[in-house]
Amino acid sequence: MYAVALWLICQVVDVIYVELGLPEWTLRFVIVLGLLGLPITLILSWLLDLTPDGIVVDGGASKTRATAYRPRPWDNIVDCGLVFAAMFIGIQLGTGVLSTEAEMVPTRTQVIAVSSFTAASGQMSEDLSESLVAELQHELTKLDGVIVVAPQDDYLAGVGKTLTGCVVLSDDHARVTVAMTDHESGEITWSGVIELPRTDLLQVSVDLAQEIVRALPQPYRLASSPEENHAT
Repeated sequence: MYAVALWLICQVVDVIYVELGLPEWTLRFVIVLGLLGLPITLILSWLLDLTPDGIVVDGGASKTRATAYRPRPWDNIVDCGLVFAAMFIGIQLGTGVLSTEAEMVPTRTQVIAVSSFTAASGQMSEDLSESLVAELQHELTKLDGVIVVAPQDDYLAGVGKTLTGCVVLSDDHARVTVAMTDHESGEITWSGVIELPRTDLLQVSVDLAQEIVRALPQPYRLASSPEENHAT
């Protein structure tokens, strides 16, 4: 009865906690409380008996036989219902049907385009900005659930985001100010600044692209930072 009641409470909490504005850990909190209460329930059920006179302290085998509880017909129906409910819960848990809402909802596909970067410091900056666009497109295609499209693609009409920015080269550093724009609202949803020591243009564009992708907000971010091989 305790397990069935806890399961029902968890189902109700899972449905209503979002609508009530409760934090995401509410369901986990209820489950932990329920598990902590289980040993207390087992101890009380061991020490107490249900008799026609109500709940009494277990007086041993002789007294239990003398005051044995005689079940009524509807008690048998309730007991059978609880058994079937427990079996149903066990089957759900065994087959993985019970899962959190986050696990059941498929990963949402994100659409992004990489627009031209502005060059703010001469011809070498222009060369770096062109190379950076290609490297960013390459890095973004590695992300699961992300579709990379051309900036002029009609698919971006009203949906998706565009990544663009400004490239500045100094004698010893390369600096990129990058921003992500939402096409539906026109709002800049994220921006960042990446600065790295200047090396040859090919390597610095690769390093900048990887650092930008690592800095992006979820879900436009690599879950890990594996070493990548770039064709020459």
